[in-house]
Amino acid sequence: MNFKKILIEIFIILFLSISIGLIYNEARDKPLDLIGDFDEKTDSLLEAYEEKTITADELFYYISNAEAVIFDARDNEYYKEGHIPFAISLPIRKFDTVFDTLKGILNQTKTIIVYCSGVDCTDSTDLAEKLYQLKYKNIFVYKGGIIEWKDELQNRIEMEE
Repeated sequence: MNFKKILIEIFIILFLSISIGLIYNEARDKPLDLIGDFDEKTDSLLEAYEEKTITADELFYYISNAEAVIFDARDNEYYKEGHIPFAISLPIRKFDTVFDTLKGILNQTKTIIVYCSGVDCTDSTDLAEKLYQLKYKNIFVYKGGIIEWKDELQNRIEMEE
């Protein structure tokens, strides 16, 4: 095999690899940016999401004083079965289609509380991360979720009404 033929084959392989990669990137739900201000994106990646949690008593305070927007990260059918008072359904699996209808009630400084089923559920953390990526910073995760709510707080709210 001569050297010229090897170089041509290498060029063809590189060209096909780059072309397939670009086509695949464009076919993704969220394609990677190929051109842009990468320094700005690097800075925002360095400011990673750090989960802040609240206790049942703190949640009770926020509900009693109407000082936060509360999002239920569970799917709609679970929300309909029961949810924390004043909570708004924002299922993590439908975030991209539902959030646009809800962002009018938020501002960057509003306190946001998210919850899901309970301690083992990660939907609330995933939702908090998505909101953080959209520049909302005052986000708290209620880890106890609807399970702890029903066990500990539901009766307290009803008794005060």
